[in-house]
Amino acid sequence: MKNFVLYTLALLGLFATACDPMEDIHADMDKELMAEKEEAVFFAQFEKAPEAHVLTDADYELSSDEGVRQYKNFSKYAEPQDFLPEILNKRFTAPNTTEMMVTYNYYEKPFVDEDNAYELESDDYTEMGQYYPNFDDEDAAEYAIPIFLNEKYKYEKVAVGTQQTVKYNFYQSAQSRYLRVNDDNTVDVLDYEGDDSYELVDADYESLGNGNYNNFYSIEEAQEKIVTFSIESGKGAGNYTCFVYRNYFDRYVVCQLGDEGWSELKSVMPVSGTVAYKVVLPDYTQSYWKFMLPLKFVKVDKAHEVEYTLTDDDYALVGNGQYKNFDVREGKGEESEEVRIEKISTILKANFDVVAGDVYKVHYKVYNGQAEMWEITLEAIEG
Repeated sequence: MKNFVLYTLALLGLFATACDPMEDIHADMDKELMAEKEEAVFFAQFEKAPEAHVLTDADYELSSDEGVRQYKNFSKYAEPQDFLPEILNKRFTAPNTTEMMVTYNYYEKPFVDEDNAYELESDDYTEMGQYYPNFDDEDAAEYAIPIFLNEKYKYEKVAVGTQQTVKYNFYQSAQSRYLRVNDDNTVDVLDYEGDDSYELVDADYESLGNGNYNNFYSIEEAQEKIVTFSIESGKGAGNYTCFVYRNYFDRYVVCQLGDEGWSELKSVMPVSGTVAYKVVLPDYTQSYWKFMLPLKFVKVDKAHEVEYTLTDDDYALVGNGQYKNFDVREGKGEESEEVRIEKISTILKANFDVVAGDVYKVHYKVYNGQAEMWEITLEAIEG
């Protein structure tokens, strides 16, 4: 009897001290719910990414680069692949591997190819509605010249992306001009006011026979008479500033052929690029946007740096999640190797920070009447 009592007390003590398994389950569930709540709160502070977004002035203000903030554009000094993602990280979130098209301003001074420029002729000005063989409004010239090129080249095969520099005559009245008299009495026309430049006054024009209007009629007259003035005034060689009534300047417009025709190529142009969102687990706070460089993959026969086998998530990413393979049977979606390369390219860009020259050997599942594993080696190139 005594042993039975002791045994009963021992069992009671065991049950009193043993862990309740339901309590552990509830604790785990509470932790899981708390983690999900924290994750939801973290992502709720960002906007849901749209399919496409055009950067605003406020967006540029989010950049860590002073130039991007000030000029509201990217450039070779602040490339979009380096500074665009940080802006998007502060604004948008999305499901893993989501892609978004972003349009941003990029500064790159157009190359003015003076040596191969097309110089407008008198008939060209007439065709563009000009009474005289010149423009007196730069905005009008920049508007009219691309339209002129569309007509000029409409029957010629010109590759999209081709650039053409056009030289035109620009007229302005009553302008300050800058001249330099050299020791041999030749004269150079300057684009800037020289150091210690002497500016002609009314009495100077009077002495040269131009006192009625106190200017020179043309730059040619100014070049001729400024030598006389430099000698007779005793000022000699040096820089002079004078006033000229009729002025003609060489101006250049750089145009580029696009899908919709010729247009002026400006220093700051809108450019579109693709970015993708990468959800990092388990530390979702490290999730980020990454710039998708304009790269394409081509099939190669060479050594690879990375070997990769597609996962179930990879197939789902490119619309093959149901069977988790590529259907290569005749008439099916992935019969063409070109289609398979395109889908594998999307997968590689989503999983790796791809740069030009990277080579990947990829293993993937196919169905051609039976399940098989195929492989392909791809290299990333610019394009």
